[in-house]
Amino acid sequence: MRPLFAIAALCTCVALLFGQNDASDSLEKYRKDLETNRSSSLAHYRIGEIFLKQKNYQSAANEFREALSGDLQPVWIEAQAHMSLGAIFEVTGQSERALNEYQLAKRVVNRSSASISDVPPQVSQKTDPEYSEEARIAGLEGAVTLTGTITEQGVPRDMRVTGSLGFGLDEKALAAIQQWRFTPGTRQGQPVPVVMTIPVDFRLPEKQSRWHLIRAEFTPPEGASRPQFSKTNYPYGVGISLNAFEEAIVIRAIGREATATVAFDVDEHGLPANLQVLNASHPIWAPEAMALVREWQFVPGMKYGAPVSALCTLDLVWGPTNLSTQALQWAVAQMSVPSRPDPSHTVQSPPVVVYRGYDPSYTAEARAAGLEGTVQVSFVIGEDGVPQNLHVISPLGRGLDEKAMESVSQWRFQPVVVNGRPIQVGSTISVTFSLNEAQGRQRLDDGRAPGRRPAGSQ
Repeated sequence: MRPLFAIAALCTCVALLFGQNDASDSLEKYRKDLETNRSSSLAHYRIGEIFLKQKNYQSAANEFREALSGDLQPVWIEAQAHMSLGAIFEVTGQSERALNEYQLAKRVVNRSSASISDVPPQVSQKTDPEYSEEARIAGLEGAVTLTGTITEQGVPRDMRVTGSLGFGLDEKALAAIQQWRFTPGTRQGQPVPVVMTIPVDFRLPEKQSRWHLIRAEFTPPEGASRPQFSKTNYPYGVGISLNAFEEAIVIRAIGREATATVAFDVDEHGLPANLQVLNASHPIWAPEAMALVREWQFVPGMKYGAPVSALCTLDLVWGPTNLSTQALQWAVAQMSVPSRPDPSHTVQSPPVVVYRGYDPSYTAEARAAGLEGTVQVSFVIGEDGVPQNLHVISPLGRGLDEKAMESVSQWRFQPVVVNGRPIQVGSTISVTFSLNEAQGRQRLDDGRAPGRRPAGSQ
């Protein structure tokens, strides 16, 4: 069926040939038109559209054939009638007949395009879209793509989202475009309806940062709500460390932007944990992107009334303060390939431990309460191999969280080096406390930690 879709798409792209049904049209109206003009292709075609919407395929096909036998006015009728017949044959499983109709439509389009100059609609009145509250907090920028018809009067109709940004911006784009007005598209000097794809841009020029978030996606556990942005921090000015300055100068000199796709867990406290960079335009941007989002905060996802951890994936761009449409399109194209871990800047195995640190002791309060379990600590291995930005992502309480963080802060690692330079990477350590042992046991892990268990359980 792929050739059918390809030919149908080719024909549909010549939008000036295609008409659209108005909601106010009625069967009775077009039947009256036929009483006046029995050869009216337009009346037969509109009646066929009504039957097609009702899934009365046989009656619709008969009307489209009548349209092809009529006066073929307006000029788009011939191609669209063949397209509609092809769609009916495709839905009813008659692939060969559908292909034949699509090919006939293609010939009409090619014949018409060779001799007729069309003028597409142009925007004459434009209203900027509003931002949703969460998208503004997130600092999300980009374009929502809408596809629909620009009528003979220059009014958008039947617009639908064909390129989403989410976080309420799709709905804001649809609301804004209803206020837009166009100079109508013309064919042979006459206004005609035109199918168009239109981008609605969302920008935050007041943000004044070289960092831009152009995509955000949450993947919560089944049955859980997604996390929500609650606090982001975009640095003013350059917003990068000295390590990235040389690369930044190079990409600005050639008129490009840096890109990075960052993945992490939004933990039960709404904090980023287990950060990794899935893709980056250059390895040097991996630690820069992680440093940007590490201090962001979220409202955690919920399941059965309790907060849960959920995966978050972000596409980030570093470039000019005001990102142009062309720059944004280039960045989107750079990151449109499926994301996968890149061994050049992602830690796939546990980092090399130089010094393990001491095992933490039990607190008197926790021992008296009979508390056992595991505290999981998330942290960043700095360029010098020293843990920093420590966060407890699986707490126990009763003073054991503080004991675990104190012990993890004493660990030392061999710095992770990429292209001759040390970079920052995220990791986690689990500290397990058992009443049968005087001290907690520590282990470097992959982020999965056993849950709390009552004293005496196996």
